[in-house]
Amino acid sequence: METCSICGKEFKNKAGLTLHKKSCKEVEPEVIHNVETIDAGLTANQRVILKLMDKARSTFDAKARYDIECEIKELMKSEG
Repeated sequence: METCSICGKEFKNKAGLTLHKKSCKEVEPEVIHNVETIDAGLTANQRVILKLMDKARSTFDAKARYDIECEIKELMKSEG
C-alpha cells in the first residue's frame, strides 16, 4: 500500500499514487476543523462507514470495491 503524504489516502500501488498526486491539494486547516466538528457527533460505526465510503471511491478493483460496499451495508444494518 502506498499513502499520499499530502492528504493521507491509500493506494494499492505506486502508479495510482503518482496519478493522484498530480491533482491532490493540501487540505486547508479550517476545512479540517469543520470536519472535526461534524465528526464529533458521529458514532464509531458512522465514522467507519464514512472512511469505507471514501476508500470505495478510490478503489479501482471491482471485487475489492464490492467487498467494501458489502461491509458498509452490514455496518448500516447494525446501525439501525
